[in-house]
Amino acid sequence: MVGQDTTGSAEGAIVGAAVDAANPFFIPLKYDLALHLLPAIAILADFVLFEKRFPSVWCKRVPYTMGVYGLLYSSWVEFCAKQNDGWCKLLSTLPRLCLIFSPVPYPFLTDATFGARVAIYIGAVIFGSVSFNMINSLHP
Repeated sequence: MVGQDTTGSAEGAIVGAAVDAANPFFIPLKYDLALHLLPAIAILADFVLFEKRFPSVWCKRVPYTMGVYGLLYSSWVEFCAKQNDGWCKLLSTLPRLCLIFSPVPYPFLTDATFGARVAIYIGAVIFGSVSFNMINSLHP
């Protein structure tokens, strides 16, 4: 359960978890794995157990499809970041609220320059395309 500490102490962003005051939005490994690894394993198991291998003609389209969705997602994130940055400047007198209204959805993106974020988005599209084609080729 995610909650915000209103007492001003350095208690965690996740109720019951101790968090460093310098990094109030740190997620302990067990929660991070539950949010990211378990769904990936479940989707992979679903694909292997219940789906057929995708035809090769579809696999050739995956990079283009991923590219379009990556462009749409990154454009939306950057648009929202510009809007949220305005909120963050408005709330600059309340630093804890400014952390909540971080310009982009992930702290590592907030800390990255625009060029680095573009590289991350492109890398995610490439990683997704390669992963899809690799997993599809290994499907029985």
